[in-house]
Amino acid sequence: MHRLSGLVVLALSIGGCRYGTSAETFPPAQGPEGVTVRLEAGSMGLRGELIEVRVEAILLRVGGQIWLVDYEDIGSARLEQYAEDLGMGSGRTPGEGDRRELGLLARFPQGMSPDLVDQLLRVHGQTRFRTLGDP
Repeated sequence: MHRLSGLVVLALSIGGCRYGTSAETFPPAQGPEGVTVRLEAGSMGLRGELIEVRVEAILLRVGGQIWLVDYEDIGSARLEQYAEDLGMGSGRTPGEGDRRELGLLARFPQGMSPDLVDQLLRVHGQTRFRTLGDP
């Protein structure tokens, strides 16, 4: 009986412990912004808010501009408020599971409609996304 009561106390104390990140300690959960991404792409370094995750690319808000960056162009990437790289970097396209998890960290985790994309570009004074190939 003594051993059983010890196991019950141990189980209850473990159940009361919290492990990992919670909404209270995860900065992107405190507001509408996505995580901050720092990446090297081509000869450029970009740091900006993750707006949307697409099958072939990510959208970032860098300063006052919206960038479309293809995964194949990303040499290295780091999510500032998140421990994992989720398959980005070295020209790799993240798998579906990594893209889904990465999408949850974006400002628009559900993706954006074409109308919403047009509104976003207009708000930032753009008619199209900025890309690495732009002058």
